[in-house]
Amino acid sequence: MLVAGVSFMGNPRISEVVTGERRAVQGLPFAVVGRVAAQVLGVDSLPAVIYVSGQAVRVTGIAGDDPLFPHLTDAVMVDPTFALRLDSAGAAETLGIRAEGVLTNDLIRRVVDPFDATTLVVERPPGLVEAREKSGGVLSGLALVGSVTAFGAALIGVGVTMTAAVRQRSSELALRRVHGASQFAIIKLIVAEAVLLGLVGGGLGVGLGTGTFRIVCLVNDWPFLFNGGLALAGIGLSLTTCLFASLVPAVVAVRMEPTRALAVE
Repeated sequence: MLVAGVSFMGNPRISEVVTGERRAVQGLPFAVVGRVAAQVLGVDSLPAVIYVSGQAVRVTGIAGDDPLFPHLTDAVMVDPTFALRLDSAGAAETLGIRAEGVLTNDLIRRVVDPFDATTLVVERPPGLVEAREKSGGVLSGLALVGSVTAFGAALIGVGVTMTAAVRQRSSELALRRVHGASQFAIIKLIVAEAVLLGLVGGGLGVGLGTGTFRIVCLVNDWPFLFNGGLALAGIGLSLTTCLFASLVPAVVAVRMEPTRALAVE
């Protein structure tokens, strides 16, 4: 059976106790056992006494199953300082780290073995990799659906707004036609307004979104990364949306009879 030196100090912890309690007293013979280890050792009630390498150890808690560290389900977890004093103590082949925030592989290597960091293999637990892949697929699907829905709503909203604006300006457009403006000139006018609306709206959207995300990162102590390519893509999408939305108002404007529009006004 595996005897592991596990620190239950701080937060987050490698393994959480679901039955009993943890006694994180450095160097003292207190232990937390995994679910399978409790069954094998016959730990039915707490506290219980077991023997590890001939030393009496008091079991104060039973840890829950952790998909990221499945090998701890049949392990006896003791304080690392106490584990080093056992007769069977040896060098650990695996070091598990659970931390909040961002830890790069290079940083972990330099902290664990600053003298020979190149030989240390750092990898994520298979369970975490699989969970992230599944959640990433779900989030990507939701993001795609949300993006398509938002694009459609924006297209309809801008189109309806510009069509209403064209109808309200029917007399102005009719006067332009009477004074010799061609249909192509009217179309260029509507499209130019759409381009201006797309640039201003896209710029404001990117600015407000970036600022909001920056504040969220500062509040939660998250790293902030600005992607200029995505910002340009956002402005481009806004411009494209307004261009497509201006097609219907442009058709409405050129099909408007000047005499009838002036008569209505």
